[in-house]
Amino acid sequence: MNTNDWKELVAGLPCVATFLTQGKRVYGCEVHHLESVRDNLSEWLVVPLTPEMHRGPNGLHGLSRRGFYTRYKLDDLALMAGTIQLALQTLELRHHGDIAIRDALIQETISPEKL
Repeated sequence: MNTNDWKELVAGLPCVATFLTQGKRVYGCEVHHLESVRDNLSEWLVVPLTPEMHRGPNGLHGLSRRGFYTRYKLDDLALMAGTIQLALQTLELRHHGDIAIRDALIQETISPEKL
């Protein structure tokens, strides 16, 4: 997996802030870089945020970093840890889906043409 694959995966995850604060999975996210200086390593430090949580008046850019963390009690470490948790759950579901398809093919319960 390269950084483009990682950012694509993160963009498809639910909003990490909403997930951590409310336990809800809200999709349609933008990728937020935790580091303002961009280099090869910082491209891995991205989290999924809805447009409201990212750029809205109650979001990270709207409240400022300090205001966001004060309001939601979420710092960079919590956001990154939550993103990794969501990514691993997503990859695990994809993996299990692949196994189910493979097993069905082996058992000839579905044909490859139906995939």
